[in-house]
Amino acid sequence: MLAKVWSAIHLITGSPGVTIEDLEIADVWRKELMKTAIAYKTPTIGYWGIRGNAAAARYIMKYAKADYKPKDYMSPDEWFGEKFNLGMDFPNLVYVIAGDYKVTESAACYLYLAARHCPDLTGKDAHSRGVARMLENVVNSDYNAKIRGLMYS
Repeated sequence: MLAKVWSAIHLITGSPGVTIEDLEIADVWRKELMKTAIAYKTPTIGYWGIRGNAAAARYIMKYAKADYKPKDYMSPDEWFGEKFNLGMDFPNLVYVIAGDYKVTESAACYLYLAARHCPDLTGKDAHSRGVARMLENVVNSDYNAKIRGLMYS
């Protein structure tokens, strides 16, 4: 099998220097890349069927032009029927599931999605990461104090 692949590569590239060992190494790399691709499946963002706390996660994904699958819970019965079967350490809404990786809690979800899909938002060094966290907390406290009361009262 590898000899046929080597022949095909030789015909395509015109490079007689490709050896069976090169192909075996390439096959190992291909398998590793496939594992990475599986680990970086399109994330699922789970939340109630409203904007609420998942809106920021969705905005991050839109900003990054990245795909995601929404999982909108339309009733408490639907969520509580599934909550403890998702394999999460701390089951809660908002959650993000990406392959085997599962994260809950709003701020942790936002940070994960930003770091994964648009790392420029999370800061390039300790100073800029500190400024980003500071702004995150200012926005969250302002949100909690002013806007949340309007949305949930």
